[in-house]
Amino acid sequence: MAEKFEKNPMTDDAEMSFLLVKPLSVQAGADKEIRTILERNKFFIAGTRRIIVTPPVVKQMFSSTVAGAEFLADFSRGCTGMVVLFQVARKNAIQLLRKLCGVDNPSDAGVGTLHYMYGVNETFNGVYAPRSEKEFDHQLACLEVWFKVYMQALAEREENAVSWAEKQFEEIM
Repeated sequence: MAEKFEKNPMTDDAEMSFLLVKPLSVQAGADKEIRTILERNKFFIAGTRRIIVTPPVVKQMFSSTVAGAEFLADFSRGCTGMVVLFQVARKNAIQLLRKLCGVDNPSDAGVGTLHYMYGVNETFNGVYAPRSEKEFDHQLACLEVWFKVYMQALAEREENAVSWAEKQFEEIM
């Protein structure tokens, strides 16, 4: 049985990262299983959100990388739609989360990795996690900006849009 986190997981050099469960995995209900896997691997779940990712969000997330147009198109196809975003914490979170994901191509990923278990191919590989602290900081900032802009646009369109959006993006916990 995996050890549970102490009440304050943000000690002992814990770092933050996130795991994005892609739309096909969300549609299959895999986000609940993935949450259990994260907890079993001693990741503290600091937050969970369901959000709708659009192609412009994907483009903005990778604007600081050297990603080419082909990569952006593939990633956009695999990540456009309803996703579940787990914010996680633990010592060496970024490195350990990438290890848990495995290589991007599910057919090359090790047995027991998230890409192996939930992926179909390199585009639809089930989950995504940042590869570095710099990538994490940039992509999380893009998602947060997008969320605020989206909420503001909905509020300006209709009176009840904010309550609708809150239901769509509410914490799943």
